[in-house]
Amino acid sequence: MQKAYRRRPFIPVKLPPDKINWRALISVLGKAHEMIGRYDGIL
Repeated sequence: MQKAYRRRPFIPVKLPPDKINWRALISVLGKAHEMIGRYDGIL
């Protein structure tokens, strides 16, 4: 016999997440953007 599986709808996480330290993240993203720009200039 096969088991009958119940399908449940996927409920995504609410965006944007509340637990992110946005001020720290924006600072890090800015530095990463700058470094990628420098790397692109080297190529």
